[in-house]
Amino acid sequence: MPTPNGRPFATSLAAALAVVALTVSTPASAQFGLKKKASADAAAKAAEEAAKATGVDPAVVPGAPTAPATAPAAGPAKDQQLVLTPAVLDRLVAGHKARSAVHEAARKEDTPYGRYHKEQAAYEKNLAAYKAAKAKCDAAIPGLAQRMAADQKLMDKYNALMEKAMEAAAKRDYERQAEYTYEALGLADPSCKVRQPEDLKKPDDLWDMQRKVDERAEQEALKAAEMSRWEFGKSNDDVIAILSGSPPPDRSPSEKTAVNSRSAELKDLMGLNQPPPAPAAAAAPAPAAAAPAAVQGPVMPAGAALPSECEVKNIQDHEAEIDALGDRGLAASEAGNTALLMAISDSINRIRTAGCMKKK
Repeated sequence: MPTPNGRPFATSLAAALAVVALTVSTPASAQFGLKKKASADAAAKAAEEAAKATGVDPAVVPGAPTAPATAPAAGPAKDQQLVLTPAVLDRLVAGHKARSAVHEAARKEDTPYGRYHKEQAAYEKNLAAYKAAKAKCDAAIPGLAQRMAADQKLMDKYNALMEKAMEAAAKRDYERQAEYTYEALGLADPSCKVRQPEDLKKPDDLWDMQRKVDERAEQEALKAAEMSRWEFGKSNDDVIAILSGSPPPDRSPSEKTAVNSRSAELKDLMGLNQPPPAPAAAAAPAPAAAAPAAVQGPVMPAGAALPSECEVKNIQDHEAEIDALGDRGLAASEAGNTALLMAISDSINRIRTAGCMKKK
């Protein structure tokens, strides 16, 4: 029998019965799930429309409903302890190399930080040369007095240079005084002319510059290692502990084996290798305690140890020069520069005894 819209009634009835049958055969929980999903979809749609209206990406709207995950997220959780496999150690090594490369490049850059490190490298080189020269000079100084006693020309040359040094000191020309003093010491050995380099002045903002370089190096290390800051630090600390013989209790035997098999490489990268022992110092040829008296012998006044009236007057008249020389002598003593200390002492004695030998 046809329906008002022209479709057979039987077809319409069959469709209705099919709907009823589907409804009856669907469990109540499934029906509730369908309703819940429809409600969630509607809420998500509403949140999306609201976010679009305010110009905010709905993906980052706090509290925006999201579809339930159908599978666990792939990949490891953030900041979890990494197993120290050979592959992870390769990444750790790559990170250390990247960090070192940043530090090395920063020291060579034409920046205040780079220029300071170039000056520091030059200072350390000069300081090493000075220390080597000082050791040679200290060994040569004790023999100078004996050589002068046997060689009048050598003694005259030494005395002439020290007189010039004294005259420069009286004029407070301390640079010229130092030049003559070192020239006189050079008669013992050319190594005695080598001066100690002046201390390097650090820029006021050196630590700020260092911090910025360190942070840049750290970022490059993390990028090369493909690790988070925590993962890199934790892995690094545990590797150091294993290499130091105090492995963490939660590290497996296979991890310890992997680390120890690359001990030399890892220790070198992490600064754990001990510097080679310094060669044994050669025995000193002779004590230097008696050397000052020997060198000063040719110019020391004879007679009592107490200063004469002439010497007292010289000290009073040249108090400023003697004080300045005394300060330089103290600095030489603190620096361990025995040769310079002896020469300054000789200069003071010359000022003190000038003209007094004839008056006695």
